[in-house]
Amino acid sequence: MVLGALVVLAVLAAGWLDLTWRGLLPGRGGWELAGRFFAGALAPAWDYEDRSGLPAEAAPFLVRVAAATVNTLRIALAAVSLSLVGGLILGFFACSGWWPETPRARRGPRALWLVARGVMTLLRSVHELIWATVFLAAFGLTPLTAALAIALPYTGTLAKVFAEMCEESPEDTRAAFRAFGAGPVSFYFLGLLPRVAAEVCAYALYRFECGLRSAAVLGFLGVATLGHSLALSFENLHYREVWTYLYALLALVLVFDFWSGAVRRAMTRGPGAGGRHPRWLAASGWLLAAGVVWAWLTGGFGLDDMGWAQRLENLRRFGREILPWPVQQGEGWWPAVGVWAQNLLFSGPHPGLRAALNTLAVSVVAIVLAGVLAWLLAPLAARSLATAHPFLPSSATTHPLVRWGWKAVVALSRLVLIFGRALPEYVWAFVFIAFVSDQFWAAILALALHNAGILGRLGAEIVENAEAPVPRGLRALGATRAQVLVVGLVPVSLPRFLVYFFYRWETCLREGTVLGILGVSTLGRLVKDTRAADRYDEMIFFVLLGASLVFAGDLVSSWVRRHVRG
Repeated sequence: MVLGALVVLAVLAAGWLDLTWRGLLPGRGGWELAGRFFAGALAPAWDYEDRSGLPAEAAPFLVRVAAATVNTLRIALAAVSLSLVGGLILGFFACSGWWPETPRARRGPRALWLVARGVMTLLRSVHELIWATVFLAAFGLTPLTAALAIALPYTGTLAKVFAEMCEESPEDTRAAFRAFGAGPVSFYFLGLLPRVAAEVCAYALYRFECGLRSAAVLGFLGVATLGHSLALSFENLHYREVWTYLYALLALVLVFDFWSGAVRRAMTRGPGAGGRHPRWLAASGWLLAAGVVWAWLTGGFGLDDMGWAQRLENLRRFGREILPWPVQQGEGWWPAVGVWAQNLLFSGPHPGLRAALNTLAVSVVAIVLAGVLAWLLAPLAARSLATAHPFLPSSATTHPLVRWGWKAVVALSRLVLIFGRALPEYVWAFVFIAFVSDQFWAAILALALHNAGILGRLGAEIVENAEAPVPRGLRALGATRAQVLVVGLVPVSLPRFLVYFFYRWETCLREGTVLGILGVSTLGRLVKDTRAADRYDEMIFFVLLGASLVFAGDLVSSWVRRHVRG
């Protein structure tokens, strides 16, 4: 039933966007540009492709690549450390685990909980690029703008996760702290959080992986990260330089992905036989803490260049200009604001409602395509299935070439999935828009590739962790690999996969909004246009419209996930 509904929704969404297969083809001259672009992947640049116009004292190209990489790392460390503090504090108010037992005493905490949940949802529903667009008006193009733009949505996400982790902590902790008469703050920070410390640290490390990608993407707004350098080289048609920056970003993400994955596994496994964690785990913690201090001390996150007085004046002016235009003119809030909002939704060359529906349609087609790609690659990436004799004892008569051939299939499939998820959707879309004639298709492909990489990896893990008796019995009866997959693995794996699927759809909604900054007719385009015209009231209206769309998607997704689990 769920799968059928998804197919119907995808068809309706494709019809709304007027998608055709011809829209996937490159436009005039696109084939030549695409050929040059992908040829650059085989020969990344070691020096500038064109040194004309460069000053004699210009830093060598690889030094510039290293500088952009270091700055990306610095902004990610600063932003995620800031969001970690904010997430722990906001998570306290969003957690019901420390509430008193009596209904009368719970009234105050419940009111704080509702406010915290609303703030949390608003923060994480707005993409970091949209936050950066907002902060540009107050702080200008500074590292602080980038750090705050990443920190705010990450604070909302971390607060939600931390609060839910603490709410699921064992009851014995709550009983013990209540018996000692502990207050709410000590109960939360000394009782609940330590019980879930491993999960908290593991998720914080995962958010830092995401922070690296986010910091790179903010370079497209002018922040000196890998995204900024990549955009400059791309606009100058220096495709070998582009691939050098892409490989630098890929290497940065993969190195930290490998390291943080090892840390998360060690923490979730708990202490070893001697009651201690590995020494390298403590060293990793000290190294990360030192990196955070280094980032804040060397990142230039201060405001000394313009001064506090000017910044505060900018903030006051921005605060006035984000009020609806009728309010600024003294016409009152109602009904003038209603007419103003109605015009933004239904009138003009780019009505807000149509942009919102475009965003929704793009996300639906993209996530369905991502799900299809993930299910095609996940079986090939699952070590339990992509082997010479799946779910059977290994045979000594298997030719070595067959064994190594299947290992190569697994390695290649996992490499494709890694490459897809390591590059942010915005980077993929930036590339596709140059070559694909239909910009909706460019956005869809970007979202689909990135999410297919994530869903494919999760799908492979689901297949590997599936209980083996059924597929083993089918193999013993002579079932083929395909029959084992369809009959023995899909029925038990699909519900868990759908949980991940709908979670990623929430992300597609959020990312689909921001891809409009590249010119796709989604809500991000309206945010960009109104920001460029200094119509900040309209910009905030479209930001909130996008947040409400993500919030509605979150509610639908949560309901479906509960239904699938049940």
